[in-house]
Amino acid sequence: MSRATCAKSQTDTECLTTSVPSSSSDTFEIRVPSWGELAELADTLRGDDRREIEVTGLAPLQSIRIALDVSLWVKAAFLDGAIACAWGLAANSIFSDTAYPWLLTTKLVDARRTAFAREALVERDAMLAAFPRLEGYVIADYRRCIRWLRWMGFRVDAPAPLGRIAEPFRRFQLEIA
Repeated sequence: MSRATCAKSQTDTECLTTSVPSSSSDTFEIRVPSWGELAELADTLRGDDRREIEVTGLAPLQSIRIALDVSLWVKAAFLDGAIACAWGLAANSIFSDTAYPWLLTTKLVDARRTAFAREALVERDAMLAAFPRLEGYVIADYRRCIRWLRWMGFRVDAPAPLGRIAEPFRRFQLEIA
C-alpha cells in the first residue's frame, strides 16, 4: 500500500491494519482491510471477478498483492465481520490527472445492494475529487460489472484485445470537466 495513506510514524503493517475515517452505511463497515482479510477475499471472490484475474495469468492473491503495491488507497466493506468487497485507486503519479480504480467483490454485496450502490457513489466522488479522470479495464463478458460501471456514469468501450491476454477486455472511463 502506498505510504500516501499512512501516518509517517506507521510501518506498512500498521498502516494496512489501521482504520481510516470514511463514510459508513447502515449495513457495511468501511475500513482499511488487513492482509488476512484480503486473503479471505481472494478465497471468496465472485466467479467473474476470479475469472477476470485468472485470464491475466495471476492468482487472486497475487493480483491483490500487486494492487496493494500500486494503490494510493485501499478500502473494504464488511458485513457482519466478513469481507464483502475491496477497492482501491492506483495512479502513475500523484501529479497525474488520471487514476485507475479497481474493485473486487464477493456475493455478500448482493445482500445489501442499495447500501453497496450508495457507498460506491461516495467512493467514486472521492476518487474524482483526487483525480478528474478515472479509467480501467473489465473483461468483456462481465455483464454485471459493465452494467454497474455504466450506472456509475462510466463510458464503456467496445471489446478489444488487451496486450498479450487472449480474452477481450473493455476499457472504461469517467472524466469530470
